[in-house]
Amino acid sequence: MARPWRDVMSAEEFRRLITRKEYVETSTATSSFMKSRKGTLREILGALAAYHCFDKRHQDNILPRQQYLLQISTLAGNYLRHFNVDMDYARQRHSREKSDISELVRRKQEKVEQEPLDRNILTLRNRSLRKREYLQKLLQYCKDKQYDDFNKYVTGPGVAQDTSHGLIGIHQSNQAESEDFAHREGFKHGALATAFQEWVVSDSFAQHVHFFLWLESHPICIAQNRTLNAYKEVLHVRYYEDRNTIPDEAKFHILSMSGGLLKAEAGRVMDTYQAGYQTESRKSIAPDNAHSNGIAAFVWSPSEELFIGQHYAGKFHHSSLLAGARVKCAGMIGIRGGKIVELSNNSGHYKPSMSHMRQFMSAFRSAFAANHLIRVTTGPNSGEEGNIDTLLGYNF
Repeated sequence: MARPWRDVMSAEEFRRLITRKEYVETSTATSSFMKSRKGTLREILGALAAYHCFDKRHQDNILPRQQYLLQISTLAGNYLRHFNVDMDYARQRHSREKSDISELVRRKQEKVEQEPLDRNILTLRNRSLRKREYLQKLLQYCKDKQYDDFNKYVTGPGVAQDTSHGLIGIHQSNQAESEDFAHREGFKHGALATAFQEWVVSDSFAQHVHFFLWLESHPICIAQNRTLNAYKEVLHVRYYEDRNTIPDEAKFHILSMSGGLLKAEAGRVMDTYQAGYQTESRKSIAPDNAHSNGIAAFVWSPSEELFIGQHYAGKFHHSSLLAGARVKCAGMIGIRGGKIVELSNNSGHYKPSMSHMRQFMSAFRSAFAANHLIRVTTGPNSGEEGNIDTLLGYNF
């Protein structure tokens, strides 16, 4: 999974690779171009050395860092193109060829030198561009936010959840993810939470250095070892600001009601079970569906559109579907043949109350199947379950 904040490898690490003749020979590059391969590799090394000389916690250095990242990407691209590198070979992750070992074991076995030079050059090209784009967002954040604005979202009671006008905002326990321009998970616990506490007591905090700018020299951004907690615990949650860039694996759809059935785009009757939605067991609704097969995340928008998508912790959340905007209701849903057969208000990001659930059930009453299960998982009535008639009749 791409982590756009992750920095490019150090000059020392790159020098160690290209000074080993046998390692350089792992490249499929040919020397038909007028400039030598060795000369191009030395140019990349020089650009890396210059890039890493900057103080990464100084806002004024963001622009020159971006310029060097563009140069690194251009030089790496020139190497791949001018020397006719076999790109199919370069894209392969050679240290992951064994399929009989776990992902954690793979990560422990992976080292930069275990990948051929072509792979590392390609990674350098791609990562430098991602980092450059990330720095542009960081620069804008630093211009728009005061250094301590983020403090209230992570320490103390935070900012109260907005439930005005019958809508629900992101719950205060997850507002930091929404406020973070990179939408990272882990502000409540893990590496980001630890880093935040380190920042609060650091000289950088006293000197009004933004938290995300301070992170630029932290292992969360500079670690190359994929086994470190700083790498493993900080994940990038996708927010769907641009509908044209939503990945297919998100299984994102906007549903509408027609003839008492929920339908997706082009009038196709929705069936989340046939479509292969699956989420974590903690998001299950029916006791006999512990693996949550067919269960999708949903949010009901202020304009009363029903959005559904795959729920994948640390990647696709309820907050993804409307990019952290306020909603009328949220939770998990199972739809069979256009009819709702499983429903819950299980959304840690929004934590809708029973009143929000009642609004949703009333609006979509005709879309419920005769035999269905509704489970209340948040609020004072968590643990309640039944069908639409009994739950709408409860005196909450």
